Amino acid sequence: MEHRFIITKDYKTDGSVSLDIFFINGDKKISIADHIENLDTFKTYIYHLKNSLDNVLIQGEEFFKQQEEERIGMEDNSPEKLWEKIKEMDDDEVFLFFNSLDLETRQGLASYIMSSVNMFKGKGLLFAKFFDYSTYSLEKGD
Repeated sequence: MEHRFIITKDYKTDGSVSLDIFFINGDKKISIADHIENLDTFKTYIYHLKNSLDNVLIQGEEFFKQQEEERIGMEDNSPEKLWEKIKEMDDDEVFLFFNSLDLETRQGLASYIMSSVNMFKGKGLLFAKFFDYSTYSLEKGD
């Protein structure tokens, strides 16, 4: 799949020309900046875009590093150990973490939570509200 940035000329009705910046993702063309009328503004957009991409890179590196650490730490993935990890997470992390587990692990953990955890507060309440028995996953309602 093709991924690249392009600039295009934008001809205005008053006869002036400006630049637009697009990101091409396969057959999608996403506007990044439009109506750039001078070199200083163009450089500023590029500077901010580079900084944003650097931040995304750092976030991605942290995510994959954390995933690897969690994978290594999952050697003991007993429901009790998994529950201890879940109790330390924020709610969005719980959804991502729980739903990323394989089905068998989700089933065992769900059984443990439903039978051994207080369902009226904390993460137990989260499971009581959002657990879907048909898919063994946490589903946010619309």
